[in-house]
Formats: sequence, structure tokens, C-alpha cells
Amino acid sequence: MERVLMVDMERCNGCRICELVCSSNHFEEYNPALSYIRVLVEPRVGVHYPALKMGCDLCGGAYRCAEWCPREALRFVEPSEAAAAMKDRIIGS
Repeated sequence: MERVLMVDMERCNGCRICELVCSSNHFEEYNPALSYIRVLVEPRVGVHYPALKMGCDLCGGAYRCAEWCPREALRFVEPSEAAAAMKDRIIGS
């Protein structure tokens, strides 16, 4: 079953290791411009948030970006788990 990316933005410090791992895994070079994951920054509050680009194949189910995240900020979960987590955040249940 397809999984979706969940990011713990309190853990992500913007190190961009996920970008390097992705480009290395797919293109055999450390080049963040080639990566299917991109760490974006909200400059007004200093929050980093990784986002997947189109074309990401989740490393064939290996989820290398999450595997190598030193702060465990990335997780790939079932869509129902992501929906439940979002519901809890919005409603506060």
C-alpha cells in the first residue's frame, strides 16, 4: 500500500541530509538539485519542512531519506494514520 510522508517539524533542523541521500540513491551523486525531497524553510518563523517532489518512488519502499534522518523527523505512514494525526492536531482530540 502507498505510504505518505509525515514530518515532525519540531525535530527537523534543516540539515538536508535527506536531499543528499536521495540524490545519491537515485543518481549516484551528492547533488541536492537532483533530489526528490526538498527541505523548504519558512523564514518568518524559522521552520524547516521537507516536501516530496513529483517522481519520488519512495526508494522502492526503502524510504532512504527517513532511514538516514539523524533527528528522526521523517516517517512514512499509511494514509489513514496521517489523516488521524491531522484530525487530532486540528480538532485536539
